[in-house]
Amino acid sequence: ANLMERMGQRDALFEARSEYERVWAALPGKGIDAARVALKLGDVNKRLGDFEDAMAWWLRSIQLIYNKTELPPLPVVPQELPSEPLAQRTFLSTLVSLSAFYATTGQLRQAKTLEETSLQAIRALRQPESLDSASPPEALHALYVLHRSSLLSIHLAEVSYALRRKQTASMEWLTGAASSAERVALVLTGLPPVHPDAPESKIPHPPSSDAPLLPAYAKSSSMSKPASGLLRDARRTAAEAWSLMGILSEASKAPGSTERALECYERALGWAGVAADRSGNIGKAGEGTLEAEWKVLWNNYVRVRAAVKGQDSVKA
Repeated sequence: ANLMERMGQRDALFEARSEYERVWAALPGKGIDAARVALKLGDVNKRLGDFEDAMAWWLRSIQLIYNKTELPPLPVVPQELPSEPLAQRTFLSTLVSLSAFYATTGQLRQAKTLEETSLQAIRALRQPESLDSASPPEALHALYVLHRSSLLSIHLAEVSYALRRKQTASMEWLTGAASSAERVALVLTGLPPVHPDAPESKIPHPPSSDAPLLPAYAKSSSMSKPASGLLRDARRTAAEAWSLMGILSEASKAPGSTERALECYERALGWAGVAADRSGNIGKAGEGTLEAEWKVLWNNYVRVRAAVKGQDSVKA
């Protein structure tokens, strides 16, 4: 079912749904395994355009996670996350799916409510005081939660902009999303948060989209796959957040906005791409970045770079 879902064609999605339904029928209809399958069925039904069934499965997933039939009506979500780590991850994935569904079906106010209450619940969650002192499994779980919060922050920034809220609010959410996603990637790869040659600088370490996982994750049979997937997703999320900040900066027309947009696009390219020769400038899309996405980002960067050079020529 997972393989068919990842293939993505409509026929494959129908097959994936059929396989997930077979898995569901083989389960007792309770517990976290059932909740995870319900989440998958919601996601597949949404991609097939069966929105009512998708909502029903997502709601069932939440009910199974909390082992309750009476919960706050959506889009409000429970403010206390489940105690088990796997249940927390399943719940947060369900919230991300619901957030995207509300936003892409024009239910912007519902999306905003869900995203705000979800982020409040995440902030109330107890996390390790230091990821450096946490065990690799504990750290990996905490990073997963942090990444999901960055996704919800991007959704909230987009929804707030669509609702014509102040642009500064969207920029704040995107800045937080970029910071969280970058932290996930840097921790997983062991890169320092600041450039080693400029320890006093407030500029984070330059992005590296091809830095490998730390051995603690890469050599673990149980953590290598989820850690690799999380690293890929964190890089994509960081690139998206910076790209959106570039678009907003470019559109603001405020003094210095073009230069700021160029900085944002450069940082997005740093997370989305790799050097063509592994030693020069960013030259091609990295792992997990679609060629179409890369072309849009690259064209934005080239256009704004030309505009900045034009401004410099006029000043000279």
